[in-house]
Order: sequence, then C-alpha cells, then structure tokens
Amino acid sequence: MTALRSADAVKALRGLATETVFTGLASAAERLRSLADQLEHGAEATYRPFRILLAGGTGVGKSTLLNALAGRPIATVGERRPTTSGFTAYLHARDDDPWLDTLPGLTRAVHQRESLEGKVLLDSPDADSVVADHRALLEHALALADMVLVVVSAEKYVSAKVLRLLSTYREGREFAFVFNKMDQIADPTVVDDFRNVVESAGFSNAPVFPISAWNAILRGSDTNALPDKQFDALSSFIAAGLDRARVAGIVRTNLAERAGLAGRMVRGALPPAWDRIAETWSEACAVAATTAFADMASSLRRTVLLEDELIAIIAAARGSSIAGVFGFFASITYGLRRLVPGAPARAGNALDSRLRMRMDDLMAGYCRGDEALREGFVLSAPPLGLDQTAVRRVMGAHPVQQDSTMRIAARLPALVAQELDRLSGPPGRIWSGVANLPAWGWIGYWIARTVHRILEGLAPEWEVFTGAAVVLVVAMGLQWSLVHRLLLRGARRRARTLISSVLTGLEAEVVALHAVAIGRVERRVRVDVNAVTEALEALDGLAGKGRAFANEKSVPP
Repeated sequence: MTALRSADAVKALRGLATETVFTGLASAAERLRSLADQLEHGAEATYRPFRILLAGGTGVGKSTLLNALAGRPIATVGERRPTTSGFTAYLHARDDDPWLDTLPGLTRAVHQRESLEGKVLLDSPDADSVVADHRALLEHALALADMVLVVVSAEKYVSAKVLRLLSTYREGREFAFVFNKMDQIADPTVVDDFRNVVESAGFSNAPVFPISAWNAILRGSDTNALPDKQFDALSSFIAAGLDRARVAGIVRTNLAERAGLAGRMVRGALPPAWDRIAETWSEACAVAATTAFADMASSLRRTVLLEDELIAIIAAARGSSIAGVFGFFASITYGLRRLVPGAPARAGNALDSRLRMRMDDLMAGYCRGDEALREGFVLSAPPLGLDQTAVRRVMGAHPVQQDSTMRIAARLPALVAQELDRLSGPPGRIWSGVANLPAWGWIGYWIARTVHRILEGLAPEWEVFTGAAVVLVVAMGLQWSLVHRLLLRGARRRARTLISSVLTGLEAEVVALHAVAIGRVERRVRVDVNAVTEALEALDGLAGKGRAFANEKSVPP
C-alpha cells in the first residue's frame, strides 16, 4: 500500500511540475521535480542498499575516514584542494544500486563484510569546493541519500555556507556528525562547543562521533596498537547500530518527512482559496463580459436601435393593419408619409439595410473591444495566482473574434424583424371598431338620407356627395391624428420592450461566444485543482503513515 501511495505521490508531483496554470507551482517546478525524485528514491530504499553519504568541506578527512572504515585505501587522499572531485562507493559484492552508475567519476570498492551488507558508504566532492560542478554533484547526492555522515575537523568547523547547504536537506534523511582529527586537539571541550553549533542549526538528535581517522588507519597497520573506543563506536554505529530494523525505521521516517516537505511546498506555492479559483476567475470574467456588453448595448441604443424610429415603425405598422374604411385611409396616410425624405423606414429590407449600415460603422470598435475584453480575462488571472501565459495558451486563439461582431451585425436585423412581427400586430377588433365608428356613422347617415329621399320620390342629392366625402376625409384626417398619437404612446412601450429583448438576445450570444474560451480555462483549472488535491492526499497519507510509525516506536514497551 505504501509503495502504491508513493508511486501516486511521485506521479502527481511530476504532473504538477510538468505543466500547470498555478503561478507558484510553475515557479517551483524544478524543486517539485527534485522532491518527486527524492520521494521515488525514498520509496525504493527497501529494495536497494542504504545510502550513507560522507559530506564535508575540503581537508576535513572524508576520504581518510572512508579508508579507515574500509580498512584499506580505496579513496584518494592528498594535499591538493579540492582532493575529492568524484564519488567513491564502498559496498558489498551482493549489493547493487543502479543509481550509483549515474554518478560521474564513480569508483567502486567491493567488499565481503557481512556487517555492512545492505549499506553503501559514499564519499562525495567537497561541500565548499571552489569548483562549481562539485557543489551541484554534492547536492544531487544529498537529495537522494538516506543518511548523511557530516565530517568536520577542529580547524574547520561546519562553515556557514556548508551549514546552509545541509539545512536545506535536513528533512528527509538521517544525519550524524564526525568530529575528525581529534589527535590534533589539545582541548576536548571543543567537541561540546561543536555539539552546541549542531543543535542550534536544527540537528538536535544527530549523534556526534569525535575520532581520529588517521590514527584508526595507523592502528589498523599496527597489531599491537591499543583499541580506539571512539572510532570503534562509529564503526559499531554503522555496522551494528544501523541494523535492518533501524534502517527500515529511518527509511520510513525519511519518506514521511519528504512527503511532508513536498506537501508544505505545494501548499506554500498555491494561492489562497486555490480550490475555488476556477469559480472565482470565471465569475470575474462573467462580470467583465456583462460590463463590456453593457457598454456595447449603450452604444447600440444611441446609434443603431433608435427608439424614435422604432416607435414610428411600430405605430405605422399597427395603424396600417386596422381594418375597415379608417384602416384603408390610415394605410394610405402612412404610405404617403414614407415618401417624405428622412421619414422612418418601414419594417423589412429597408430597415435591415439601414441597421446594417449603422452596424458597419461600429464594427472596428467592437472588434477592438472584444480583443480588449479577452485580454482582460488573461490579465485578471495573475492576481488570483494563475499563470498569465498558461491561461492565454489554454484559452487559445480567438478565431471567432471577428466573426462574433459580424454575427452580431447579421443577427441584430433578424432579431429586430422578429420582435417587430411580434409587437406590431393589429390593434384588435375593439380598436378597429372604435376607429371605424365615425366613418361608418357618417357614411351610414348619407346612405339612410339618400334611401329616405328615394322612398319619398325625391332625387338623391348627388351634388352634395362630394362635400360629404370631403367632410369624411377631413374628419378621418383629424381622427387619424388622434389615433396616431394613441398608437405612438403604446408604441413607445413596445419599442422599449423590443430593444430590451433584442439586446438580451445579443447578450446571450456574446456571452456564449466568450463562454467557450472561459470554459476552456475553467476546465483546465479544475483539472489542475483535482491534480493538486490528489497529490496532497497522497503526500499527506505518506506523511501521516510515517508519523504514526514514529509514534509507535516512541512508546516504551
């Protein structure tokens, strides 16, 4: 289960380091990849030798110590500084660690000592080397070591530079310190001072072994030499103290610490409320799109959808649709009015052409506004913790940028025509009846009068019919003026309804066009949020398992 969880955590971490929309994670990509490697190697520690890295500054005796522990000269020792420029591995013949083959300048020294089987001692380049590549090689080894044996000497305590380097890798690996060259020290209290330095640097539980590696080498060649308890304590610590149970505990603790460190780094690289960032960004974009369309709608009201023109069109359409004599008179009147220069166009091709011409004058500005709106979407990402370049890339090119405004231009006349058909219908039977009542009353009066004269044997008054007709026309003209005013009053409300309905339809289309790009980014952010969630769950699971194991070991039997 631990191996599976480790594999999930490693995969998730590498996924976050490969490509992400979070600015903090993108900036920490290299460190995340390093932590993923550390987790992977830590999880594999059960199946490979336990790596003990010898680290320290120039001239502290790392190579001499390795030779003393091996009981034979396997690492190069010299006066030239830095002496150690590569790696020397001391391991059992049955042990194999493929990672060692990736280390440049590696020298292998194989042994048959059963007490050191399952462990590899690795001498490394000097921590304070003047050669830049040596520092990089040491950091690579520090990151993937299971235990670090820090070698210092009286003439060279751990320098601030080396201490900062070691502190960077304090979590996720075990530490022990070797105070070498004790044969050159007159005051043994210096070791206590060094312990204080180690504890203040955060390595409070790390053991310190005061030894003389050179004396140990000399003792090895002198069969009559007295035992060196200090060096034997170090040898016993490596050979017997690091038994299988202790090594297994260190491996599990290291893995938990690395997982905890990775989890803290991921959380530290994330913005506040990162798990709701997709909703926050899309809501901000929706508000920006709505605001932008409000400006567009205001422009359309001023220059394209002219309320007075629509009122006149609706009033004329409704007035012309009245049935009867008055309706016939009104149709002729509205037709004559349209012949006057500057008169409102009637619904149909003429109005469509006029609307399109007005829209053409606004197209360039709308295109620029559309581009500015999308750029605003992108620029709103960094304050939320989203990478601007990634958001622009995920949003993609805007192939409909020009098409969107052209689509608006094409759709607007159609929407206007559709709404005009709905809002310009006949006034109704009651309206028609009331409007025709005076005309039919006048005509009825003259018909009744003529019939009455005929019944009395008198001739019809043909000579006064013309005057009666003129009176009828004048009366209907006055009546039309009144009816037209009433129609205009109703048409104003209908025109406003038409404009509101058309703009609502256009807004839905504009928002839908931008919603494609917004949705693309939102989906990608959700994918990354899920990836982060899965990574943190896996890392927290590993860290929690390690803490539980540490607590079990701390409980006395």
